Amino acid sequence: MQKERKEIATRLQIARIARGYQSRSSFVEAFNLKLSTYNAHETGRHEIGASYISKYCIALNISINWLILGKGTPIEHLVTTKKEKQAVDHFKWLTYLDQTGKLLFS
Repeated sequence: MQKERKEIATRLQIARIARGYQSRSSFVEAFNLKLSTYNAHETGRHEIGASYISKYCIALNISINWLILGKGTPIEHLVTTKKEKQAVDHFKWLTYLDQTGKLLFS
């Protein structure tokens, strides 16, 4: 269970960074979230409840399947804008770095 929680936390971090929020505080400010709660979720200290999963997926425009299960792609709808294409490329790069053990953020 803890391993799954850590994997979700890592994907949450990847999504935040890929969407251009370099710090946790900038992300929570943009979406009026509580920093301590988000920190606990992104570090894997606490399990993420369904309401927060929904909030994060909407805020980061990511797939629930990808966040929870790591299946599919972060963005499941048809990528149409240049910004979305850049985000997909960023997701791929950060996911690769995480899988190779080179993603080291705190």
